[in-house]
Amino acid sequence: MNVLESLMAGHGLGDDGALMLYSTMRKVAMTYNFPPPDGFSSWDDDATATSAHDFLTGPRATERLVQLAILATDDTSFERLLYTAVHNFMRDQGRRTVVGSVIRRLKNVIGQSDLFVVSGEQVHLANGADQPFGGDEATLVRAALKIDAPTRRWRPNAQRQGPLASRDDMIAMARAVLVAADGSLTFAMLSQVIARRYDLDTLPAIVDVPALPDLRSNSEYDLIDVDDQVATVIDQMTEAERLVLPLLDMSCRDAAELLPYGHSKIAKTQASLRSLLQQVLPPGDAGASVLRAVSERLAGER
Repeated sequence: MNVLESLMAGHGLGDDGALMLYSTMRKVAMTYNFPPPDGFSSWDDDATATSAHDFLTGPRATERLVQLAILATDDTSFERLLYTAVHNFMRDQGRRTVVGSVIRRLKNVIGQSDLFVVSGEQVHLANGADQPFGGDEATLVRAALKIDAPTRRWRPNAQRQGPLASRDDMIAMARAVLVAADGSLTFAMLSQVIARRYDLDTLPAIVDVPALPDLRSNSEYDLIDVDDQVATVIDQMTEAERLVLPLLDMSCRDAAELLPYGHSKIAKTQASLRSLLQQVLPPGDAGASVLRAVSERLAGER
């Protein structure tokens, strides 16, 4: 029984699939310089096993495996899709590591300054408005960039992590961003802005998969645009719609054999998904390319 047959039969990845997953984990980690899991300084056997366990048991693990089983046609395509899935998983974990580190730093310096008022996870200026910010994040990044705060070489996979910037520089950036926001921000959003200001959130956006040339672009800007469109589509999809997407053209009866939903639920979900896609996808070949990219992303996400 090969890896795909084992998964389709409900036996999980099996021994061969586990070895494939471990190998893929290391390959992706080394290729894209992703940091090892917390508590590990390198991608040794234990770090690889820990990351593989998180991949198989963490949030959305079931959806991840269902998508792999549905989209793969043989072991070769399964291995290619698994590579994409692992890449997206590690990309998400790496981004959380980066932003999480900035959050801890900001909470430390802001908590000791009288310039700010902290309420739970929200922060605003002591002499400023406290309504939640609802504008464009790019405006906040531009405000942070105006502050002359020398960058220090600091990466999430460094052996020792130093402070991102001096205390005074962090306070100056936080103040400038909150002035631009004219309201309150969550620490998560403020940290995301600071991370972007230092270009810390530039983890690989798209895996270059040779077997899928139609998903690639000759322009770096086209890649960014497609990735933004993919994120926009996925953000508006429900969990049910994400599972139903690969089966959108399948009958409710056949789809019910692959999904944990009844015929009525599948029919309603297919209808709502078609309506959503008509609204958000660009016309023609561009829309088809985005839809294929959405399917690939969902096969590997967190």
